[in-house]
Amino acid sequence: MTIDQDRDSEDAARAARLLEGLAVPAVACVALAAPEDSPAPDEREARLVAGASPRRIADFLSGRACARAALQKLGLPAEPILSGPSREPLWPEGIVGSITHCAGLSAAAVARRADISALGIDAERTVVSADLEEMILSPSECRLMPPQDEDARQVLRSLLFSIKESVFKCVFPATRIYVDFREVSVTLSGDDRFVAEISAGLAVPDRFRAIAGRYASTRNFVVSLAQIAATP
Repeated sequence: MTIDQDRDSEDAARAARLLEGLAVPAVACVALAAPEDSPAPDEREARLVAGASPRRIADFLSGRACARAALQKLGLPAEPILSGPSREPLWPEGIVGSITHCAGLSAAAVARRADISALGIDAERTVVSADLEEMILSPSECRLMPPQDEDARQVLRSLLFSIKESVFKCVFPATRIYVDFREVSVTLSGDDRFVAEISAGLAVPDRFRAIAGRYASTRNFVVSLAQIAATP
């Protein structure tokens, strides 16, 4: 392993710890910074990606391994997580959850629906390019981008991309509504928290109109978690 690879592995491990730390007590989160070290795959999960590229298979199975470990962390059996018609994870009855993976990092988070009604997580490398800015950012977010610091812009682009991915994963399983990047406007606070507001033109239930969450970043990664608490 080269020095750069070693540093990247250390950074991935730090991002994994930060992602697990974003979870509130009701959420069980497991992040794996060395996906190649995942436990042996479940055969039923492996069949879902039969014939895919080696990278796709490795990412998919490491995410599923994290999901089964998260279920165990919540005190539940480590059941296989199959896929729905839109390739979304199918969780056990009464459970909500989310899975993410990028190069060098996989994670999953789960919670009981009685505690958390919707949940989304995401991890990304800080490599989202400038040509995606108009696709990702709302007009108000574009105005907030640092005008002459491309490194800072890249980190912020990647972070907003990650947050909007988390929001999509939070909204879609519960509503079957696709939320486009530009239909979400994110406000960041100084304590690593965010609020994502869904466009008034999108017919989502009121409880999805503004979604709160947390985020963190390292040198090479951004991670985020969005959630909606269960209503009494």
